[in-house]
Amino acid sequence: MSTARKMNPVLFVSFIVFIMTVDWMACDMFLPAQPALLDYFHTEATTLNLALSIYFIVSAVSILFGGPLSDKFGRKPMLFLGVLLFSLFGYGCAFAPSVFFLIFCRGGAAFGAGIITAVTMAMVKDYLEIELFQKAMAIIQSVIVLGPVVAPFLGSLMLMLGNWRWVMAALGILGTICIVLVVLLPETLPVEKRVHGGVLPA
Repeated sequence: MSTARKMNPVLFVSFIVFIMTVDWMACDMFLPAQPALLDYFHTEATTLNLALSIYFIVSAVSILFGGPLSDKFGRKPMLFLGVLLFSLFGYGCAFAPSVFFLIFCRGGAAFGAGIITAVTMAMVKDYLEIELFQKAMAIIQSVIVLGPVVAPFLGSLMLMLGNWRWVMAALGILGTICIVLVVLLPETLPVEKRVHGGVLPA
């Protein structure tokens, strides 16, 4: 069953879909900038590829923490933390002075991305009745498929407008928009339904 309705379900799903789209675009939008990054940092492909592999690894690990911790602290605070990390480290990538700082910031953004993935799915399940939930999941599945396809095109477009820093800054800006949307979203897990006790029980 859904929790107290403070937002129109269509608007709610639209906000969630936008946040998830940004989340899923972050990895592949980075790909067109790799040749420019290799040239700028005078580094090898094996080193730069760490920025890609660390994104997958860290986001996969943070998914394991995002959901359970949102069961204890609430969905909205954890989602806010996720988009905040995603945005701040996105800006960090844009201003990276070295390839290793870039890799570090990509890892930080990935940690936020994993939290976003886990919590948004939980919020949709909390908030919507079964029929609306099924429709929302169909839309979300489309985002999961189309997001990584569209992202390289957008990354290439940003490179036409500027350099590789524009690509990274765009992710930070999109993350900032997501922060605003999270503030507007309702909390979907009431206090009485949360896990009580320490962090380990969660």
